[in-house]
Amino acid sequence: MRFFRHLVLLCACILSSAAFPWRPVYGQTGSSAPDVSNAIAAALDSGDPAQVYRRYAGPVFTSHNTEAAFVEQLGYFRIQLGGPARARANVGSQALTRDFSGQPADLYYVRYLVRYPAAQVFQDIYMERVNGEWKLYGFWFIPAPTD
Repeated sequence: MRFFRHLVLLCACILSSAAFPWRPVYGQTGSSAPDVSNAIAAALDSGDPAQVYRRYAGPVFTSHNTEAAFVEQLGYFRIQLGGPARARANVGSQALTRDFSGQPADLYYVRYLVRYPAAQVFQDIYMERVNGEWKLYGFWFIPAPTD
């Protein structure tokens, strides 16, 4: 249900673009958390959904989402957003040492402001370090206000 609520909010909020220091969409890969978050964001836009899941999904993410469900839901997100991002700006990021339950963890959070053809949204990406590699822990699309 939570997933559906986010989609409804996203669909209901078709926003015009605001004056914001936009940067081109990027898809570089690398081993640093910022590089991996950029690659994940680009892959969520236009990568093959099954390959995105196999390459980036971490243990927490896969424990709550099957590959088939992810492929289906990502397709739905892409339809709602109207296609790949036109621009993406990094709003901020932070390393986290605790998970949502307060347990010790090695997480990294990034918030982007993204302009899609059908909406302007915040895209939140959480990653966890697994065996020295950053993996997808969770992601959300949240309607972004305009000025």
